[in-house]
Amino acid sequence: MNSASRVVLANGAQAQNVYWQIGGGTGAIIGSGAHAEGNLLTAKAIIMGSGASLNGRALAQTAVTLIADTITATPSTSTPAPVQTVTLAPGQTATPTLAPGQTATPTLAPGQTATPTPVQKYEPIPTSAPTALTTTVPVNVGGSSDVTKVNVTGTGNNDMIVTGIAAYDPGKNVVTPPGTVYRYFNLVPARYTTVDGVAISFSVPSQWLDDRQIPPQSIVLYHLDGGTTWTALPTKLVEIEGAKVDYNATSPGFSLFAITAQNYPVTATVKTAAPTVSTVAQTPVATQTTAQPTQIPTTKSPVPVWVPVTAVFGALLIIAVVSDHKGKNS
Repeated sequence: MNSASRVVLANGAQAQNVYWQIGGGTGAIIGSGAHAEGNLLTAKAIIMGSGASLNGRALAQTAVTLIADTITATPSTSTPAPVQTVTLAPGQTATPTLAPGQTATPTLAPGQTATPTPVQKYEPIPTSAPTALTTTVPVNVGGSSDVTKVNVTGTGNNDMIVTGIAAYDPGKNVVTPPGTVYRYFNLVPARYTTVDGVAISFSVPSQWLDDRQIPPQSIVLYHLDGGTTWTALPTKLVEIEGAKVDYNATSPGFSLFAITAQNYPVTATVKTAAPTVSTVAQTPVATQTTAQPTQIPTTKSPVPVWVPVTAVFGALLIIAVVSDHKGKNS
């Protein structure tokens, strides 16, 4: 049954005459604040959410789990077995043959007395009970909630099953926890002896956090203690991966829980990639240095300037004389 839904009997129907036979892998689940009428019969478990009620009986072959619920028992419709009455004459004894479920009540004649046959009782020898072994086992969570897995510490928990039931309100007459609530959910266990502690793995959509500008480190899981008080649980951010953020919280037991966003961060361990270090080769920069121009030393020729000039003119003069002499001879 969904949360806050009701079963209404019509046309004079009575709860003690209504029987519900429930199959499936989990059994019967009555949501928070829902009301049922009649007798519930299942080979699995019957799980009633917080604040649910039943007018009838809850009969299961494994376990019936209640969380602040109300069950009003209806009168039985079975007919009692008839009683056979035997009247004995003086000196007679009766050995009646009884049908299954029948009892014999002899009627004694005046002056007769009944002498009961003593029954020998055997008391069992008391023995010390073996000490239960405390273990921690991982259990996958079925149903509809944001919880994927729990690690349960306790006794008799090897065949344990846990069902998660999501809700959008805490139920009737239950105050809301501090902060901004993302989701409420019940964790309902079955097939166990004791529970000493629970490590709860759950997740929150990244889109829900981004839309409200809530940092992932602000998520805290609350536990409803005693049906009236919300207690903050140690909550650890495990990993930020794409569309969701994974968390882990530790609780003393099972009950109604609330995923909330607070104004203070919780202990966070975020898996991030190691920073990539880039090596950039530096190009050497040339430094220009302005040097003083090199001065070429001036060397004085050992021959005076007028000497070559005179030699040139002398050579020209000789050439002219020779040319003139050749002209005259011809």
